[in-house]
Amino acid sequence: MIQAYKKAVLFLIIIYTTYIFLPLAWPYLYREQTVSFLGLAGLEAQLPLPESFNYVIPCLYLVCCFGLYSFFNSARVGFVILIICNLTVGSFGLGYSASAFLDTALGYFISLLEGGILVMSYVTSAAEEFKKRNLGTKM
Repeated sequence: MIQAYKKAVLFLIIIYTTYIFLPLAWPYLYREQTVSFLGLAGLEAQLPLPESFNYVIPCLYLVCCFGLYSFFNSARVGFVILIICNLTVGSFGLGYSASAFLDTALGYFISLLEGGILVMSYVTSAAEEFKKRNLGTKM
C-alpha cells in the first residue's frame, strides 16, 4: 500500500502542476471568446484576495505534497487544512467560477486523488509510516 500511496502523491503533484499552468495554454486550446469568459473567474468575490495568493497557495499545496511523499506529519496536517480552506473560502468567498472542460476534469480528478491520499495517509499502512517517521524525529 505504501508504494500505491507514493505513486498517488507523485501523480497528484504532476496533475496539480499541470492544472496550475493550464491557464497559460488557454489561448492555444480555446477561442478568444472562451478565454475572455474564463478570465471572469473571481468576479464579484466576497473575499477579494491579493494577487500573491495565486502563487502562495499552489506553492504551499506542492510543499505539502512533497511532505506527504516523505511522510512528514506536519505536511499531512497542512494538506488537510489547505483542503478545508479551499472548500470553505473557495466555495463561499472567491466569486464566480468559470472553467472549461479540461480544467473541470482535472479539478475533479485532483479532488478524487486528494480524497484517496487522505484516506491512505490516515487509515492504511501509510499511516504507520507517518507514525514511524515522526517517532524517529522525537528521539
